[in-house]
Amino acid sequence: MARRRRRSRGQTRLDRWFGQAGLDRWLGVSGEADVVRRVERLVEEYSRRLGVKVRPRVAASRRDWKATMARLEVRPSGGRPVLRVHARRFVEYFKIDPVAAEKVLRYTVAHEVGHLAQYERYGRGMGRRLRLSLESEADEVAGRLTGMSRYGFEVLQERLERALHQRFFGHWKR
Repeated sequence: MARRRRRSRGQTRLDRWFGQAGLDRWLGVSGEADVVRRVERLVEEYSRRLGVKVRPRVAASRRDWKATMARLEVRPSGGRPVLRVHARRFVEYFKIDPVAAEKVLRYTVAHEVGHLAQYERYGRGMGRRLRLSLESEADEVAGRLTGMSRYGFEVLQERLERALHQRFFGHWKR
């Protein structure tokens, strides 16, 4: 009878099958530029599905945000919106668990495309609407596009954050 190989604590099943280099090739994520390209493709796909005509410029953020994974920036003077993504964090997520990272990335981009649809619909008058209603509407759009609830997204993101914190500090903060 063949002996089953045990995985180490930080190793996923895909890691065991492909190894990290194989995972990077399979997922196509090895750096911030790859995350930005992946986000551009997702924005294109979700915008087409929603019928949104405005396409943002996607850029990796140079600042280190605490809670935000992505942010849609619209200038009051007009112009093309900018979708800033915390690419470094996503690269680390993909190293920890590529499948969960892909789901978190898809939900995050779908949520921001929901805000893009709101911007197209309401224009600069978006600022006069209640922030909570805008967020819940963007969550509904993200749920429709990805098939995942806000709660499911938060559970996955929390799991990735815990693993990331343990990887760097050796323990989970309390």
